[in-house]
Amino acid sequence: MNARDMHAEMARWTENVTEPDLAAELSRMKEAVETGDESAFTDAFFQDLSFGTAGLRGTLGAGTNRMNVYTVGRATQGFADYLNAHFENPSVAIARDSRNNGELFVRTAAAIFAANGVRVYVYPRISPVPTLSWAVRDLGCSGGVCVTASHNPAAYNGYKAYGPDGCQITSEAAAAISAAIEGTDIFSGVKSVDFDAALAKGDVTWIDDTVLERYYDAVLSKSVSNLSADEVAKAPLKLVYSPLNGTGLVPVTTVLKRAGVTDVAVVPEQRDPDGDFPTCPYPNPEIREAMQKGIELCERVHPDLLLATDPDADRVGVAVKDGEDYLLLTGNEMGVLLLDYICRMRAERDENLAEKVAVTTIVSSAMVDALAAKYGFELRRCLTGFKYIGDIITELADAGQADRFIFGFEESYGRPCARQGRRERKPAHLPDGAELQAAGEKPRGRDARPVRRARVLAQPHRVGVVSRRRGGCRDGGNHGALAREGAKRGCRPRRRERRRLQRRGNGASTRERRRVPPGGRQQGHRAPERHRAKDQALRVRERRHARGRRGTARQHRDSGQKTACVRPQRGRRDRKLLA
Repeated sequence: MNARDMHAEMARWTENVTEPDLAAELSRMKEAVETGDESAFTDAFFQDLSFGTAGLRGTLGAGTNRMNVYTVGRATQGFADYLNAHFENPSVAIARDSRNNGELFVRTAAAIFAANGVRVYVYPRISPVPTLSWAVRDLGCSGGVCVTASHNPAAYNGYKAYGPDGCQITSEAAAAISAAIEGTDIFSGVKSVDFDAALAKGDVTWIDDTVLERYYDAVLSKSVSNLSADEVAKAPLKLVYSPLNGTGLVPVTTVLKRAGVTDVAVVPEQRDPDGDFPTCPYPNPEIREAMQKGIELCERVHPDLLLATDPDADRVGVAVKDGEDYLLLTGNEMGVLLLDYICRMRAERDENLAEKVAVTTIVSSAMVDALAAKYGFELRRCLTGFKYIGDIITELADAGQADRFIFGFEESYGRPCARQGRRERKPAHLPDGAELQAAGEKPRGRDARPVRRARVLAQPHRVGVVSRRRGGCRDGGNHGALAREGAKRGCRPRRRERRRLQRRGNGASTRERRRVPPGGRQQGHRAPERHRAKDQALRVRERRHARGRRGTARQHRDSGQKTACVRPQRGRRDRKLLA
């Protein structure tokens, strides 16, 4: 939006908003604008929250770029229109985590779905993402919504959308829903009914505990342990666990208890649900700050493991004793350890692992290749994201080979073990990449990525292009392997590639930086002047790297030595990849 449109939009919001908290915030924005401070106003109105495969996510507050009942309502109306257009008698399951305004957003979404003829199933209490995915499939729903911002800071909330397979929606579905949202007026275009009236009428139904019981049974059925109950009791496992003030306490401790793990100490400061996350401003079990309270408890009770789940409990962090301190395992390390254990247990039962399939992403550890060689299973790699791992599991299930899948993981603490329950196929009218090519059209987005990756890997002069972003490679492969290959060939990335990767290393995509408004900045993005300083620093480091440790580039050239011009990585672990 330009400045004129933003002021007009704020005036429209001031006229239509009835919620006291939002109205008061708009009043404060107006007063600040009158005094010359437009930072809060600009950040709140310079764009609409974008709807993608992960739904919505943003900070709480008033404005088109904020999470509030109006942006949630508009997104829900678009989702409802999509479901009615693609499914007969559509239904959705809804859950929420412990974040602020979560219950308000759930009731808002449920009332809008009900007004649009979509049957609604709602968890009555906070529930993790995995239980929402289970409910979608177990109840035969057309889609699902989980009100959560995952591991973002307390100021955030979000709106995750799920398809009938229990996975996050595809790119095609996200595009269709986004188009429906854009055609909906945020105030006059949203249908709604009273939540309590819809509940009494039966259009909204609470999800009862039998669904959770089936979920627990399904989780426990995936155990591969060869130990008997008596053997487990004789060798007890001692744990410290933290739900990080989120949703994990009940489901995690329930499953552990039923599996025979009863010696579990819960971190008291992080036990109860709290949307303010008072002990860690960034509730991500991948970082030490979030795990610190758990580590302090470990130093007193001396457990075998420290476990923690993020607020919506779809990722788990693990720490182990390492000398006098505790070491946080990476997602890659956990994935490899778990896959090795699964294969060892199955091999002890004389299962034929040659028929099994494991899935990981194109940027995950190459150590899994060694496991595939050792145990003989088929390893498949996909794009980063649970939905792509889920697609491969679904392909196997559709072919009647669901039992072939044994494990999947990605580097960001995610590990799906299997899919259960019912699945509906993607609507037939949504073409895939092959159909688009057959029709003479160019595949775009998700369908084009494998094609682009294959094309890149077929071009030797581009193999040395490495992204500085953690765990990522622009060209869709293992960044360590690409870097080593590029070093062998002594290649230098083309200037266009180099500049693009410099921009990506600055913390925001080109598309995201375009959204930074004049006179303000979007939260989480670096200021434009820092972009320029960063680029200059990168160019200096590139020149130093090209010179090498001994002499200048000219001296190397005169002596016949080759200089590997692969851009240096950030951090000790990444530098080792270039060795």
